[in-house]
Amino acid sequence: MKLSYNYKSLELYSENNFEKKILSSKYLKTKLAYTIVNNPINGLKVIIKGNRCAVNLDENKAFISEYLSKNQMGYMLRIIIDSYVLSKNALPLHSSMISIDSKSGFFFGGTNCGKTIFSNYIKNYNSGYKIIGDDHVIVANKGIVGNRLSRIRSIDNESELYLKNSQYLNSIKKYFIFDIDINDKINNYKILNSDEYMENDLSYVLKYLVYDFDIGQEVFKINEFIDYEVNLKYLLELRKFIDRANAIIKIRGSIEYVTKFINSIFISK
Repeated sequence: MKLSYNYKSLELYSENNFEKKILSSKYLKTKLAYTIVNNPINGLKVIIKGNRCAVNLDENKAFISEYLSKNQMGYMLRIIIDSYVLSKNALPLHSSMISIDSKSGFFFGGTNCGKTIFSNYIKNYNSGYKIIGDDHVIVANKGIVGNRLSRIRSIDNESELYLKNSQYLNSIKKYFIFDIDINDKINNYKILNSDEYMENDLSYVLKYLVYDFDIGQEVFKINEFIDYEVNLKYLLELRKFIDRANAIIKIRGSIEYVTKFINSIFISK
């Protein structure tokens, strides 16, 4: 497998049928911001073989164990991609992103916080919104790339609906960061400065390049796969991104409350 990033798109090329099957997965398209290309490309070589998992950016190579499950391979591929684009001076985010006119919003939150549901709900509320991505967004001065598909699960998790995201945006001028949790318990919001926000538990933002992680019942140590310098660079670049935001807002509440509040910010002059 080959991986290439040019600021306007993240391209993956499969070199055999096994890799092609992995990249064609609808599930992976909801988790990673990539486009499949049919012609060979130059870039990072990803080797799926044996039981090794590692990223070696100096040698332009990465390794994924062939014995991992599909979900585990997807997680490892996310770590590889995020490390690679970070080395190209782009910022990978575990976030959803919407855009309307010259304003954009990035939505951080943990598993089941409602990032995907909200993004699609506000798009239906106001058709002017574009969903760039709902889980994986890569931000650079020359362009923003998001994951191709949104996956919306039914309440009982018995069915899934896949919706196409806009995926690309040329640039961002004015942007807001929302720490979001959709629930029916309480409606409130708080405006934070960068220092206040960074004091929060941001494990859901940092999960792919900073924190150790578990898949199923197996725990993986992040620094067994990437160098500590990658962790540090990511923290520094994320802080710069947060510092430049026009506002940082922590918001909790029903989807109707959150949608109306956030829409009022985007349509204000």
